[in-house]
This record gives sequence, C-alpha cells and structure tokens, in this order.
Amino acid sequence: MRRLWGSLVAVTLFTTGFAAHAEGLSVGQVAPAWSKLEGTDGQTHGSADFANDQGLLIVFFSIACPDCELYLDRIRETAASLKKQGIATVLVNVSVENGESLDKMKAFGKEHDLSMPYVKDPAQRLGKSFGATVTPEFFLLDKAGRLVYRGALDDHWKASKVKKPYVRQAARQMLAGEPIAVPSTDPFGCTIDYED
Repeated sequence: MRRLWGSLVAVTLFTTGFAAHAEGLSVGQVAPAWSKLEGTDGQTHGSADFANDQGLLIVFFSIACPDCELYLDRIRETAASLKKQGIATVLVNVSVENGESLDKMKAFGKEHDLSMPYVKDPAQRLGKSFGATVTPEFFLLDKAGRLVYRGALDDHWKASKVKKPYVRQAARQMLAGEPIAVPSTDPFGCTIDYED
C-alpha cells in the first residue's frame, strides 16, 4: 500500500521517534532461549528451530505501526538476501492491542505473502529480555546465539537514500569472522508499550 509521505509523517509524529537502547540484551551476550510461540503459519516456533542456521535476525514488528509498513519491502528484501547466506529471519509481535491479535497477524501475513515466520509473544517476554523499544527493531544473532548487532535496519527512512545498510553489513562481517564495524544504532519506529 502506498501512502503520501506527508500524511504518514502527520500520523507518526506522535507515536514514533529515535529510541535509546533499553535494558536488555547487550552486544556479545547470548540471547535467551525461547519456545512455543505461535506463528501465522499455524506452527509453534522457538530458538531451537534455527540451531542449524548460520545466524538469526529477529525483527520486532507491529502490523499497526506505519514505520513497519514503510520498511516492509526492505525487510523482505533483507530476509531474502540473508537466507541465501544461511541466516534465518523471524518477525515477532509483542503488542497487546486488540488490533494485533494472531488472527489479524495471519490476515496481514497472507495479504503481504510473508515467507518468514511471524510469531506472537503475548507475554512480551522476548521483547523485554531483548530490550526492544520500538517497531521495527532488529537483533542479529550469530550461530552461537550471541548478539552481534542491534538497532535500525539502515540509516534512512527513504529507501533511495540509504547509504548504510547496517544489518546487511553486520551479517557480511559476521559470516566473514570480522569485527562488526557498527554493532549498534538507535532504532527508529513506533514505541512498544509493555505491560507491568
């Protein structure tokens, strides 16, 4: 769906922004194991499902967030590129809003022909343990489950002006065994509301 950017800005001004990292997973730490999260494909998913992959990109993603819609094509392109390199991608929804039920997520996945797992985390445990603050927010894990990058997908909301594809660069360096030049950035998107 295409929208006029002026309208999109007006809608998102009150709900989005740059976010500093919250408490949670730090670069170099091993991510907590997770399991039994129901996906839009009717299956349950967990971290063990990706044990044979060369890495895993976890994307906190909301179907109600205009920034997620803005980035969706880029997320799909990134996921396809990473898949060719043996890195899996999973989308995670931690919203407790009624408009983001699993049924709504399934409809979204079907409409947009999502080929990657999209799971619901109703207890918000994964979001809290990672320290996710906005959607979309990206966490790249290596084969051992260590966090090598967290933050934004790239350096510009407008695809044509992207100069630094942070996630792809981190993935390339991770697979080559090189230090990650930019291991974290401030993500931009819709604020995640956590229940106490």
